[in-house]
Amino acid sequence: MAVKHGRTLIRKSCRPRSTGKAVAGGDYKSPDQPGPHIAITEDGGKTWKLADIAPQKFFSAVAYAGGTNPGIIVVGSPASGFSKDELHTWASFTTEGLNAVDSKQGVIYAVGANGKIARFQQ
Repeated sequence: MAVKHGRTLIRKSCRPRSTGKAVAGGDYKSPDQPGPHIAITEDGGKTWKLADIAPQKFFSAVAYAGGTNPGIIVVGSPASGFSKDELHTWASFTTEGLNAVDSKQGVIYAVGANGKIARFQQ
């Protein structure tokens, strides 16, 4: 994780047996500041491109969700979303602040401030 003047870059998402990855971040001191804050690679990190989705605010974590409805989940304090098409489009699923995310067999688990725990079934 790299931090400079409140800006954070967090790497996490990677599809199983794939060179595709996503990174997310932003300015945690100004979480509503618009992005771009997400980048994706399909070649193991040799080249990167910014994700097309909007709006982009601060994202604290990103994860790949497998199962019958695979996609990429991004979570953050101002909003969280799910993309089925490699971050070209997405749907927001909550505006409650979430800080960390992971998935197992199609179930998404996320945590936030004050002991908040969320479970989403795909």
